[in-house]
Amino acid sequence: MIAGQKAMRAYAAEMDDYLKCVSAQIDAIPSADPKTLKGDEKAQAERNMKEKEQLVKKYDAALDDEKASAEAFNVQLRIWKAKQKG
Repeated sequence: MIAGQKAMRAYAAEMDDYLKCVSAQIDAIPSADPKTLKGDEKAQAERNMKEKEQLVKKYDAALDDEKASAEAFNVQLRIWKAKQKG
């Protein structure tokens, strides 16, 4: 169980690094309302919005995966602790 706990901590640390990276990518994309722009600027703003949306989906999916992994580990930890008592 200790090895599993170490693996979960390593996973969480790696996931935090990944989330910081994705967050930095999101922040680096210029924000502009395509409704207020015309021509090439409008097209670029629309591409930026789509790229941000995709990155936000990646970020959210990574958070969901991290949460699910932690919940699965905690279930197993509770089972292990119950067996140790019994």
